[in-house]
Amino acid sequence: MFVKTDGEEFAFTTADGLRLVGMVHRSSTEASQAPLVLIHGHAGSAQDFDDHVKWLSSGRDVYTYWQRGHGMSDSPRNLASYSLQIFTDDLLGLLRSRDITTPDVIAHSMGGVVAQLALIQSSESFGRVIL
Repeated sequence: MFVKTDGEEFAFTTADGLRLVGMVHRSSTEASQAPLVLIHGHAGSAQDFDDHVKWLSSGRDVYTYWQRGHGMSDSPRNLASYSLQIFTDDLLGLLRSRDITTPDVIAHSMGGVVAQLALIQSSESFGRVIL
């Protein structure tokens, strides 16, 4: 069971047709900084960052999402639906689906690996990255 956090829920469809769910936490002031994407690790949750989102969303919009197989996102049974490359494709798909350009990123654990792979593939798509 997941407790709804403050923020606006959104969903997007991955290249292989899965529904991934996230939250956007809008800046309480005019967003003057790059958007921020927070990426959780294996067996983690978009809610891992709940204690920090209010502070982080000062002056920027903050996006969290449940990676495939986690939380409110689809969990395919086929193991071939899971790989670091697929998780990376999902992240890049999130950016495209929400028109997020050059976000800053904070990621940990497996989310950090996904962020690194995304940077290798599309470094121009990101601002600052904290792993």
